Amino acid sequence: MNQCENMNIKLLCTDFDQLEQSFLVYFVESYYPLEEVYHRGIATTLYKSERENPNAKTMNIDLREGVNRAIKEAGGFEVLLVNKDGCVTEGSRSNIFFVKEGKVYTAPSEKVLKGVTRMKIMSICKNLNIPVIEKAVNEDSMEDMDGAFITGTSIGVLPITSIGELLL
Repeated sequence: MNQCENMNIKLLCTDFDQLEQSFLVYFVESYYPLEEVYHRGIATTLYKSERENPNAKTMNIDLREGVNRAIKEAGGFEVLLVNKDGCVTEGSRSNIFFVKEGKVYTAPSEKVLKGVTRMKIMSICKNLNIPVIEKAVNEDSMEDMDGAFITGTSIGVLPITSIGELLL
């Protein structure tokens, strides 16, 4: 009816801590990676920042603008957020998992958005007896990892081939 194709619908509630709120519904352009990206993997870069409330999808325009600038400058697909302690907690719009010696590492649930795909990955790992350690990986320890991937509702599971200059 609106002659819009491949669009997602975003629901936004403003002033949720106030007595009255505004509720907005609008289209956002969607992006679903091509099949080859799932085989080739993606490039990422690091970005020093953390979300104020990681357990809720909130709008932070300054963070989004900085992230978009970093993605454009690096020519990557996603940025991985590094907190004040130097730990990689999550992507700007994804969850991050690292793999080392048959174990999967991801930041603790209280430090990230508990996404549906993240929970599914953790459930699959449990069913396959793959240990999941909820511990954020320090940026200085990334080179010790065997691999990494990100997850998200729209993208599913994408392997990471590089984080900045580090090749995985």
